[in-house]
Amino acid sequence: MICNRLRLVLPYVIEDTQGALVHSRNIVHNIVIVQDLVRHYNRKAAKPICIIKVDMQKADDTVNWIFLKDMLLTLDFLRRFVDLVMECVCTPKFSLMINGEMHDFFSSKRGLRQGDPLSPLLFVICMEYLARILAKISSLDQFNYHPRCNPMKLTHLSFADDLILCSKDDFEYVYLMLRAFRLFSESSGLKINAQKSSFYCCGGSRE
Repeated sequence: MICNRLRLVLPYVIEDTQGALVHSRNIVHNIVIVQDLVRHYNRKAAKPICIIKVDMQKADDTVNWIFLKDMLLTLDFLRRFVDLVMECVCTPKFSLMINGEMHDFFSSKRGLRQGDPLSPLLFVICMEYLARILAKISSLDQFNYHPRCNPMKLTHLSFADDLILCSKDDFEYVYLMLRAFRLFSESSGLKINAQKSSFYCCGGSRE
């Protein structure tokens, strides 16, 4: 019942840049946009552009519960509904099976359960905080959009636990985006997996 309620509401509170896991949206749309962004990427005369592909480290396992509750309240969900959601998130207990026998039960302190139909929807809500931080960053005079993204005022695209950040290829602009992600990371508990993330620059100075 909770999942059905959330599915109806999420399209109205989640930015269009989140293409996956939101009812009536298709992740293919975001894939098509990224393909257009990297078109002619290898041309020598290309405009200065930067794209960062971010992979989240153990995304479901690291979500901070206090942050999740704050996000639900900030998005104006009723407190009674928020309490129901947090009851589902916080109360489950787990056990270890050793040599075919179950041993004790213990509670977790953070994260979303994999396989729980509620978890993907809650993860989308967590990612919405990053979208709103980047919207604030993009309004600053110090920020400049990726040339192809300027008409849409696009700073990022989300693919569930993968993320594309894009800006003009200049240290100052890229640094602003990474600071925005760091604020999001410190608040939510979600961190970058550096080994699976990539950094692409084109048309700017090598330094």
